[in-house]
Amino acid sequence: EDFANIPVLSTPDGGLIKLGDIATIIDGFVEDEQLVRFNGKRAAFLDVMVTENPDVLKTSQAVYEFVESRSATAPEGISIEVWADASTYFKARLATLQRSGISGLILVFILLLLFLRPALAGWVSVGIAVSFVGTLFVLPTIGASINMITLFAFILVLGIVVDDAIIIGENVHRLQTRGKWGVEGAKAATKEMAAPVFFAVTTSIIVFIPMLFLPGDFAIFMVPIATIPILALGFSLIESLLILPAHLSHLKAEKQSRLLPFLQTLRTRVSNALDHFLVTKYRPFLRFCLHHRALTSAAYFSFFILIVAIYAGGWVKSEQFPTVPLEYINAGIDMPAGTPFSDIEEIASHIERAAYQAASDIEREYSEQILNDLFIVGSGSSITAVVELTSPELRKVGSTEFVEAWQNAVGPLPQAEDVTFTGSVEFGGSADIELRLEGRSLDELRVAADWVAETLKSYDGIYNVNDTLNAGRPEMEISPTNLAAVLGATPALLAQQMRQVFYGEEIQRIPRFREDVRVMLRYPESERSSTQLLDNLLIRTPNQTEVPFNSLAETRFVEGFSSITRIDGNSSITVEADYRKVGNQTADSIVTAFFDDHLADFQSMFPTARIVLYGAQLENREFMSELLRLGFLAIVVIYGLLAIQFRSLSQPLIILAAIPFGFAGAVVGHMLTGQTLSLLSLMGVLAAAGVIVNDTLVLIDRANKLRAQGFSSSHSIIQAGRDRFRPIFLTSATTFAGLTPLMLEKSTQAQFLIPMATSLSFGVLAATLVTLVMVPCLYSISEENRGRIKKYLKKA
Repeated sequence: EDFANIPVLSTPDGGLIKLGDIATIIDGFVEDEQLVRFNGKRAAFLDVMVTENPDVLKTSQAVYEFVESRSATAPEGISIEVWADASTYFKARLATLQRSGISGLILVFILLLLFLRPALAGWVSVGIAVSFVGTLFVLPTIGASINMITLFAFILVLGIVVDDAIIIGENVHRLQTRGKWGVEGAKAATKEMAAPVFFAVTTSIIVFIPMLFLPGDFAIFMVPIATIPILALGFSLIESLLILPAHLSHLKAEKQSRLLPFLQTLRTRVSNALDHFLVTKYRPFLRFCLHHRALTSAAYFSFFILIVAIYAGGWVKSEQFPTVPLEYINAGIDMPAGTPFSDIEEIASHIERAAYQAASDIEREYSEQILNDLFIVGSGSSITAVVELTSPELRKVGSTEFVEAWQNAVGPLPQAEDVTFTGSVEFGGSADIELRLEGRSLDELRVAADWVAETLKSYDGIYNVNDTLNAGRPEMEISPTNLAAVLGATPALLAQQMRQVFYGEEIQRIPRFREDVRVMLRYPESERSSTQLLDNLLIRTPNQTEVPFNSLAETRFVEGFSSITRIDGNSSITVEADYRKVGNQTADSIVTAFFDDHLADFQSMFPTARIVLYGAQLENREFMSELLRLGFLAIVVIYGLLAIQFRSLSQPLIILAAIPFGFAGAVVGHMLTGQTLSLLSLMGVLAAAGVIVNDTLVLIDRANKLRAQGFSSSHSIIQAGRDRFRPIFLTSATTFAGLTPLMLEKSTQAQFLIPMATSLSFGVLAATLVTLVMVPCLYSISEENRGRIKKYLKKA
């Protein structure tokens, strides 16, 4: 009671918010038939689940202060401490993302300084601040808060929001070097790039919109990752078209810096080196590729096909969701319903000893501590043990190795119905494979579930196979006889009178203080504790005659169930299994093989039952189907916008042709970094598509303007590559630099996020090579064919 009254936060009017007002507090005090031990000692616990979370860090601090104050006055032999504080993970995630974000921002600014004058680089970087401040201002109005996911979204968009500012700023810089200073130069540069920048940012926003409408629990994770880039890109567009030009119009000719001469010298050398590369390397190479444009394009598409083949062939590790090691290892044992408490206590002690034995063996081998705390609860028919490992930074052994050692130390438990050890977590949260069986006959479903489980075990890599039909205590099944039907003793009448015998009939309620005491009439406990009572039991029929129970009903004992699930009136059992990757197989391929090889056998053996895909596999397929549908719609909308911008039906296809290379870059990035390709990786590919469209649009827009001035298609695209090389390179480099610290992060907290960052960064790098070489070749082919069509139409 004191715990619930802890003051957690101050309200604006000077009041206090109590913990009990914002949290659900579950009492875990020891009962007679319950085993609770913490580090080998008897324990009681309070589980606090915050339902309204104004500030999780201050809430955690208040709890620690309360525990510290109460520990000083606790009775002798009693200790109070905090265990399993989830806020520590929250703080670690915040620290990780803040560290990555600040490092990424510094890298982006340094990169800009190397290619742009300090004043210009500074004003371009201000665009990041404006975009982020505007987004933070809007977040509360849409019900979002600062958390791990939103911080990651800010890091994800860190290098993207600066793209349009780079394009405008670099174009202002280009015109200033040609003598157009002041307001005139800023207006001319902004006007020249306003349309392509507007359409580039708009298409980037459209790329993120499908993430708002994805199905399943995974969508909860994706909504903030889409919302924040959309808001930030919107504010960056306003800043780059309205605010940035005003600042750049006041720039004057750069003078020799007295404070940063080294930086100015370095930037001059980098700029000269870039110009030298463009003149002596890039332009001749591009001219050569344009001369062999068909061969160059074919080489690029062949490379893409090769990467797809590598991915399809299983050379790149892939899974639905990334698997992240845990610092808390869970062991769950389900015993048959009705198992004596003495057996529960004995098995719990065995599991506890095995955990200490596994930790001792590992600590002896690696000379490092691995186990912090051990918490175990045995209650009812289940046992739960939780081991807290030391921080990953302090040990070499992973959670998987400890799980294997613990399992080996526990050994087989034939008396248990289900035994699971969990040392890692997938974002999907459920078993790798779930198959749901439905039918009218529960007996048939039970046999079918056993058959499906045994069939799944025949596939390599399958383990932890179990079903959701848990056996309970034996039940007595009563079937009325023909005599019962003649005398009118219905099943309801038999059930009612048997309930009166064993449970009792309420005959009176006596008020006592604030409650009523029920007075029940039933057989003495000595008689109703045995089924022999039924041999002498008399049933009163509707005509008020008394007939022996054995004459009216037949009884038999059958296996009962602790829970039964029904769906649309049918009984249902779910068979679950986990998968450990073997060779090129995946959980999805095993499910496909199961249905292809065994569905016909299942239907012939169990004609009234049916089996359907369920759980993570079903959600994955629905997710991918919806992602493809929404992605296709986004591409159609992008195509329409590009067609409006270019006033052409063919040129948008050139831009769209570059998008798949973002996937190729993501695959290569995962191969180089050893990451596992997952659904989060595909989200990174989707985000990379916006940057790809941005770069290719700017390039083709410049080529079209040169074509309008009368230059040939070859000269126009070469000059466009020369003029737009710097902004294209900078937009890709800043995106990569902004995500590099996160990709290098080794902490557990960042492992969910790294695949998406890897896809985006490497996808953008690969697309840059495509934009600067393959896109000009496709543009040249398009213009040449358009010229031939015009000549043909004139002749016709």
